[in-house]
This record gives sequence, C-alpha cells and structure tokens, in this order.
Amino acid sequence: MLQPTANGSGKFFCGFALAIVLVLGSVAAASWTLDVAGAYHSKSAAAQEFADNYAQRLIESSHGLLFVNRERAIKIAIARRHPGDCYVTGSSRHLGVSAPLLPALAGECRQSTNLAVSGGTLEDAFIFAAEAVQRAEPRILIFGLDPWMFRRHSGAGWIEFEDEYSAARAHFGIERRAGASIAAAESVLRKFENLINFHYLWRSIVNWLRQEGRPDRPEIIAVSQDRANVPSDRSVLLPDGRQVPSETELAKGSPPDHLIGDGGYRLQDPLLNPVLIGEFEVMLKSLRQRGISVRFLLIPYHPKVWQCRRPSVCKSLLSIEAVISEIARRHGIPVVGGYRPDVFGLERAHYTDDIHIVPEALARLR
Repeated sequence: MLQPTANGSGKFFCGFALAIVLVLGSVAAASWTLDVAGAYHSKSAAAQEFADNYAQRLIESSHGLLFVNRERAIKIAIARRHPGDCYVTGSSRHLGVSAPLLPALAGECRQSTNLAVSGGTLEDAFIFAAEAVQRAEPRILIFGLDPWMFRRHSGAGWIEFEDEYSAARAHFGIERRAGASIAAAESVLRKFENLINFHYLWRSIVNWLRQEGRPDRPEIIAVSQDRANVPSDRSVLLPDGRQVPSETELAKGSPPDHLIGDGGYRLQDPLLNPVLIGEFEVMLKSLRQRGISVRFLLIPYHPKVWQCRRPSVCKSLLSIEAVISEIARRHGIPVVGGYRPDVFGLERAHYTDDIHIVPEALARLR
C-alpha cells in the first residue's frame, strides 16, 4: 500500500489553502461588487449624486419611496435639505419615530424629520446633529439613546462618513482625541471583515436578483397612494424620513416568548466610556448655546428581557438609564420614555422582538 509522502502532504495542504483563499476571495469580490448596503460605494460621485436625488424626490413625494439600503448617505442628504424643525436621531429602534407621535412633544413641532439609521451609534448622532444645525433651523433635536450609545466601537456603519464625523466634532468644538486614527483604522478593519460574510453576500445576491439597480445607483420608485406597487418584502421610506416595515414583517406580528431574545444586543462591557460621555456633553452645551432644545428618547425593552434570565442585561439597562438621567439633570433636558416597559403599560403585543416596538406604542411614552 502506498504511503503519502511529506512532499505529497505539503502539496495537498497548499492546494487546500489555495482553495480557501479562492473561495473567500470570490465571496469578497462579489460582496464588494453587489454591495447590498452600500457600505463600499457610498462615497463615489455616482453614489452621492444618487443619495441627493433620492432625498429630494423623497421630500417632494406624496407617499414616500421604496426603501433602498443606502441609509446613512440618504439620511445625511435629507438632513441637508429637509425643512423640518424637529429632528430625530437614533438606531433601528427609532426608525418609526415622529415627534407628533410622542405626547410629550405634542404641538411643539411643525414638521418632524427622522434621521435614525440601522445600527446607529453616538458617531451617527454627532454627524446628523451637525448636518441639521448647519443647513437647517431645528428648534428641537431628539436623541434616541440606546444602551450601547456610550460604548466605544459599538458599530462601524458610520466609518464610511469619517470626514463628516470629524467635521461634526470640529463644529461642536471637540478636540481630536488621542488614538482617534487607530480607532478609525480598527473600525475600518471590522467593516472590511464583512466582505467575507456569507450572509452579507446572500443579501447582496437577493438584491441583485430584484434588479434594484447598480450598487451605487439603485432604482428610485415612488409609492402609489394605494401602495399597490410596493412588493410585500420591501419597506417604505416616508417623506419625513420614517421607515415603514414591509408587509411581510408586519404580518409576523408579535412573536411568542420563546422566539424573543434576551436583550443583549451590543451590550458588551465596558458600556460607559467617560471620554465619549464628556464629548456628548460638550455637544449638548453647544446646542444649548445656539438656542436649540434637546430631548432624550429611551425605547423600553421587551417584558421578557425584564424577567432578567440574563441578569447582566437588566443590570446594564438600569445603570445606563441612571447615567442618562443624570446627564439630563445636569443639562436640564427632558427624558421621554425609559427602558422598563411596565412603567408605560407596554405589553408583549407592542413588540416585534426583544428591542423594537411598534410605532403605535410611542403614544404611551411619557
């Protein structure tokens, strides 16, 4: 019987390694080319022209446009041209928020603009606040504050707009912190790790099969009054920037408890970075000096989360809400909502998962 030689084993492993490299390289190339979320093309001239065009057509539309995965570029373009006087920032937990839906802001806003983005972080809040302040005349800024907001590197979605972030910091008088370049480089590295993410590739392929346009210029489709031209799996962006989930998502309703998560999304320690908190407070002081009012908005977590089967989550939520309340006290800022659902009478039917509520539940927040 023939035995494999050392040379033969070496060739096998070299060939195996080469095959892995080729597979990962193909995945990365496809993800880069198709780019479902616009993470790698948003700064091209064509992509920026698209975002500007999309934002203008959205504002001028009667019933909104089909949503496309270019959130940050589009929301920045909206901030630069929307005539609203109240602006909402935040994450996917705030995509459906409009100031008139919040009783605490009833009658205070003539026109509300939603600038929340999926995976929103403190860096996003800086960017959108600066864009709104410089190009519009907001009276009120509503910051949707998630428990991960004061955690460094809680998300990398903003990195494509690092120039806007640096400009926002300068606008509010915040000095460039030591190690900022290293931190940005680490975030960029995490973003490019997404290129070999098979889930991202699958989403990109689905996007391409829908024929929604080029990666840097998807098709812009206005929603009809009866929404007959809205595919069941496509969400809609309304003229004020709010996002309405797809019919498929809405049909799912509130999931049973065994499908509800533990609320631990992004809640990795350390969650409270004193440097980030200090920078946030510098921005708050700058806004106050400009005569702009601020509100903090906290979205409650699902009742199951507060069964505390993962005690660290409950502990984190309580401690972070206490910190936010103290920041609000120091700056005289009203807080709308909180992380506990029972305080506002929210029940399981008001949730789509462990951290997202239905827009109708906003009316209960005080």
